[in-house]
This record gives sequence, C-alpha cells and structure tokens, in this order.
Amino acid sequence: MPSETHFQLVDRVLAKQASGATLQLRQGSAEFDYFMARASLQQAHELPHGFRHLADLIALDPFREDWLDLVHTYLDQATVELLLPDTGAERYFAHEALRAYAWLLRGQLDQGLWLLTEVHRARSDVRYLHAWAPAFLGPDGAVEALSDTVVLGVFGALLTSVGEAPIQTARQRRITSALADLALRLWPARRALPQTPMLVAGLLRKAGRFDEARAFVLDAAGERTWHTCIAEGLILRQAGEPGAAVAAFQAARALDPSDVSAMLEAGDTWFEAENWRAAQVFYDVVLRQQPGHPWAAPSRLWCRSRLTADPGGPDDPYIEPLVHLSDQGNDRARHLLGRFRPYAGYWPAPTDATANVLRQMLDAGVTGATRVTISDVEAPSNQTAFRLAMGATLEPTYQHIASPDPRLPVDPDLAFPVWRLESEHLVPALPPAPAEIADALARVARLPFDRDRVWAAASVAMAEHPGHPATAWLGAVTHPPPAPEGSDVPAWVARVQLAVADALCHLDTGWGGSQRRAALYSLLHGPMDWSTEAAAFALGRLVQDEPALFLDVHEAFTTLEATRPDSGACCWLEGLYTAWYRLEGLWDQEREALAEKWKAARG
Repeated sequence: MPSETHFQLVDRVLAKQASGATLQLRQGSAEFDYFMARASLQQAHELPHGFRHLADLIALDPFREDWLDLVHTYLDQATVELLLPDTGAERYFAHEALRAYAWLLRGQLDQGLWLLTEVHRARSDVRYLHAWAPAFLGPDGAVEALSDTVVLGVFGALLTSVGEAPIQTARQRRITSALADLALRLWPARRALPQTPMLVAGLLRKAGRFDEARAFVLDAAGERTWHTCIAEGLILRQAGEPGAAVAAFQAARALDPSDVSAMLEAGDTWFEAENWRAAQVFYDVVLRQQPGHPWAAPSRLWCRSRLTADPGGPDDPYIEPLVHLSDQGNDRARHLLGRFRPYAGYWPAPTDATANVLRQMLDAGVTGATRVTISDVEAPSNQTAFRLAMGATLEPTYQHIASPDPRLPVDPDLAFPVWRLESEHLVPALPPAPAEIADALARVARLPFDRDRVWAAASVAMAEHPGHPATAWLGAVTHPPPAPEGSDVPAWVARVQLAVADALCHLDTGWGGSQRRAALYSLLHGPMDWSTEAAAFALGRLVQDEPALFLDVHEAFTTLEATRPDSGACCWLEGLYTAWYRLEGLWDQEREALAEKWKAARG
C-alpha cells in the first residue's frame, strides 16, 4: 500500500493544481468533506457551503487539531452568524456544535457549553464535550464561573457518556482524568449542590483513580448515606474488589429497603466476576420485590445457564426463555445471547485441518516432530501453534497450491514482513518479542473475551511499554508467549495475535506515514494467516474510534478480498466480512453485499 493517504493527496492537488494528479473522491466520506472545506476557502461566497462540509468533517473527530485549525481559518474570514445563519429551521447537530465552538472561542462559556450539552444529548456518540471542555475550562476561574445549570449539564453529560475504566483506552483514560481534575474544582464552590459529590467521585472512578475516588466520597459526605454507599460500591467493583463492593451495596440496601437498585448492583458485581451462584442470589432478591424485572430476569437466566452441565448446549433449559425475552424486545437478553456469536461473544478458535491434527495429537499424548500431508496451503500459524505445544517442528506437504499463492504477501513491499518463504514453507522473519512485551500481551490474551475490554487492555499495554518499534510487537505473532495450562493452543495463538494487532493500533498517532498503519497493513496484506484476521478486526475497531480512517481501511479490505485463494479454506474470510460489515461509512448496497458474502463464507 502506498504511504500517501487520501487527505495528503487532497492537500497536494490543492497546493499544485497543475501537478497532473488524479483525484477521485467518494461523496459522503471524510476526504470529500475535507476537499470541499479546503477548496471553498478560496471563494468568499462559498464559505457557508464549505463550513457545512467542515462541520460534517469535525463530527468524525472533534479532537483533530488540524481540522480545528480550518475552523479558525473560516472564523478569521467570517462570523459564525454569516457562516451558519439562523433560519429558524430544524437544527443539525454538527452545525450547532461548530456554532457552540465559535461562541466558546469568543469567551461565551455558559452559552457555548449549554449549546454543546444540547448537542451531546442529541448525539452522545460524537465526543465534542470530551474534546473541547478541557481546553476551555482549564484556565483559572473558568469552571468556577459557570452557572449551576451549565455545571450540572456539562459534568452530568460527561459522566454518563464515559465508560468504566477497564473499557477505556489509555488515551481515553487520560482525557477522563483531565475531566476529573476539572470536576474536583467544582467542590469548593458547589458543595451545596447534592449532585456534586456523585459527579466528582464518578469521574475519578471512571478515570481509574479508585483510591482517590473512595477517599473523596467518604470525606465529602461526612456520614454514610444511600448515595455514598452506592458510590463506594461502584468504585470498589471497578477496583477489582467484588466482596467489598457487595458489602457497600448491602449497606445501601439497609438504608433504603424499598429500593432494588443496590441489589441489582450487587448482582452485577458478582456477574462481572463470573460468580454465577452469588449473582443469582441478588437477582432473586430483586425479582421477589419486582417480578419480571427487565434486567434481573434475563441476568438470572444467564446465571442459571452457566451452572448447567452444558451451558448454551441443546440440553440447556434456560436458553429458550432468554430467546423469548429477546424476541419480546428485552435488550439485556439480546445482549446476553450475543455472547454465543463468534467475534461478538468469543474469538473463534482456528479450525484448520492442521490445527485439528494438533489437537488430536495432544489428546493422544503424541509428541515430537511431525510430517503431515494436507490438500491445500494453510496458515503458517499452524506451525507456530505446533511448535508452542510440542516444542518440535511441523513439516506440511501440500497436494495443491491455490492461486494466488497464499504463502505470498498481498503487497510485495511490506514495511515489516512477519513471515519469509523458505523452500516451500513460511518461517518467522522476526525475532521473539522482548519479555516485557510478551508478558503484557499474554495478560491481554488471557482476559475473558469482551471486545471493548480487550481493546482497552491492549492500548494500556502499549502505553505501559513505550519506545519499542513495531517489530518488537510483531515478533509475538510468530513467537507467542506460552499458553496457559489446559488451554487450546491454536486458540491461544490467535488470541495473542489479536492482542498484538489491537496494541499496534495505539503504537503512534496520525495515519499516513505512521508506524501503526505500516505495521497493521503488514499483517493484513502479508501471507494468508490467522494474524490476517486479527489485523482486519483491529482495523475495524480502530475505525470505530477514528471514523476518518474509514475509506483507507475500506480500500485495504477491498485489496485483501481480491486476493482470496481460488481453492482451499480461507482462514481470514469470515472475520474480514464481519469486521468490514460493521464499518460506519458503507453505502447500503455495499453492506447488503457484504451480508451475502458473510453468509456464503459461513457455509
């Protein structure tokens, strides 16, 4: 893949129209809006039109400083009232966000933040408040000068839209910590507001500052109340102390026996810890008080299912009632049933013929170097799994070589080749990862599969081991850390590779010319392997956080799909279609076509 991204091409063409470069833009993409915003700056009568395109662009990533610089350039040429005239018609969230931003630049903090909070209520998925509040509220006196109404609106919106610490990436947690510092400044002047302690403690908790959050709750209240007990329980749960958390929720229950929320929190605490019996006890308490409770009822069914001999199997009597609740529109039941779906509830184990041979050999107690004959080329990670499990080599003989040859990279000019062809077989091209990186990746791979939690943990692993080159992480693709005792070794190798790909998404910033792009595409466009699927899934998750990367990733997926081997099983196909289908930015017909391809890939 060329290192120049679409945005760089736009800049080059605009800077030198006579360069002869061909520019093709996809309407509705970030690149299209970027082009229109940049081009419109050259004609005064086009400024309002370009500013609206810029609003759509900023909505994709309100953190992008280079795009915010464009906003400043527009506002240097015209007022926001001229760029976005108030027609009295229905308001569009992206336009109103830039109106609020312009007011904030003028120093109209109350007015601007009030409008931005209204925008947040309409589109909480676009992180305008998270991106802009720290900068405008950072100066001395800024937070303190806000009206009570705006304070409660802004910090309430920030708290409810931030995930708990374990599902925040390292970057998101840094932002949340900055927001928590702003919230702490509320306390001296806003003690009289009953919501203030919960806002401050909540943001400290979500920033992962658990000890500080608990100390604040206990100090701020002066006495144990229902609110402080609930706040303390939530903090302890996220700090990994489920027993102490449940004790705090029970204390809250004692203070208000009529309220069921404390028992729900206690049940959820044991649920997250996968202590199904203990969780069921608390859900039973809720259901005795409120029969059919929409959260407790499906949660209890799930706990009962986990305690059967074959959870989710044909003899599990609790799945049908869960399906019934889901069919009736119960979101909790639908979410729980999603745990049975590959790539949603679990990372599927490789099913290559060679992987199955390895499993059979391990079951039979067979060890030592092995030669196998297989019909078609399979992923080289099969040999990695064999070496990890057996401490010996696997020498496959192929009866047929598909076209294109799955052993050859999709892109012959990979920045970081992970495999090299030696005679007929692919062998590792990189040395093992440093011990500290291998250990960090192992911790991520051992987590129960939850997409957000694994993604966040991989980002934290990268943040805790800065300064290593991409190759240090890529080395774990072919030299994974030892598998946990009793685990399925091929599945372990695949989970480590997902951890590597997820971590690489956070290696650096930017995209065109970045190390992370080069490393991820080296996996995606290398030889056919389980790590190809891992790269596709990591890239799909990256686009969820950085939507402006959609078109580049979409085209990279298109390039990969075009090289599907003409025979034999393709180990990355179902994962590619699953990740591709979820990309925001696809046209309806593209999504429909991918759904059909996904069904065909599943057989």
